[in-house]
Amino acid sequence: MADNLTPLVRSPELLRTGDPFAALDFQLRLDLSDVEHRSFEECVRDAARAAGGTLLFEMPDGLIADGIERVAAVSLPGGGKDVLVFAGLEAGEKRIRLMGREEVGERFFGFANAYVSLLKRLENKLLTGSA
Repeated sequence: MADNLTPLVRSPELLRTGDPFAALDFQLRLDLSDVEHRSFEECVRDAARAAGGTLLFEMPDGLIADGIERVAAVSLPGGGKDVLVFAGLEAGEKRIRLMGREEVGERFFGFANAYVSLLKRLENKLLTGSA
């Protein structure tokens, strides 16, 4: 069944560790997003929130992937541990699609992973008063 779902195939880490329903919900909401009338950030944030996830950050993409104007890092539920996924705004097409770890590259994936770790440490420090 998963072979027929292009978005999940493009993000194999979701198949291995993520909640497939959250991933499908996220992708469907991205597909239905009106990027012509709403910002990329709004579309990704709303899709992530509806799927139980969080938009971590978004930025212009000039070096990560060809044909992508902007890229966003999103944390989606993954059965005890959240899964990092990436959404890209295709240049000229005004369409958002999931991008796999291989597509964004190890440097960007590492940056996003470090960002998540920092947020968790800050949250822990604020909630418990310790690092």
